[in-house]
Amino acid sequence: MNALIMKASRLLVALLMFVSCIQEDFTYEKADFTSPDVDMDIQSFVNSQDSLSILAEALSITGLGTRLSSGIYTLIAPDNVAFRNYLSSTAYKTLDNFPVTELATLMENHIIPDRRLLLFDPVTTEEQQFESLSGKILRIYYNNDLNATRYYRMFVNGIQITTQGWKPTNGVVHVTNRGVIK
Repeated sequence: MNALIMKASRLLVALLMFVSCIQEDFTYEKADFTSPDVDMDIQSFVNSQDSLSILAEALSITGLGTRLSSGIYTLIAPDNVAFRNYLSSTAYKTLDNFPVTELATLMENHIIPDRRLLLFDPVTTEEQQFESLSGKILRIYYNNDLNATRYYRMFVNGIQITTQGWKPTNGVVHVTNRGVIK
């Protein structure tokens, strides 16, 4: 009998807690899964991010930073983790040892002329292709394994984008810590 009274008491407490949490006039807003607008150009944005300091240095060495200060571009931005991993796998080991023309081509692989927000369209998961400044074709696609991840992940040439859709005044920046587009 005591067990029955305890169960009934617990049920009553749970019911009272549930009823007290209901807000009649509350409205849910749709979540915005894109990153915010940024009130500066792409190069200034890259320079302002500690996690993109190696990229900022590479863009400065190659002169591409100036180009990203005006015009409309999409930048696939490898962060410091991606750059360190890449540099450690090369014979150069540091940006200082990298031939400037080779570094410029590498950086141009990450820049698409025009603004490409590249947000996921749930109707299609088809691959999109864009030509980078170097002429390299960038294949952009999303995985569709919602059961495992509960969201779609964006990939560029097999490299996962970790933060997508930063919107500086003159384009879009998608950040990755997973790799550099060779």
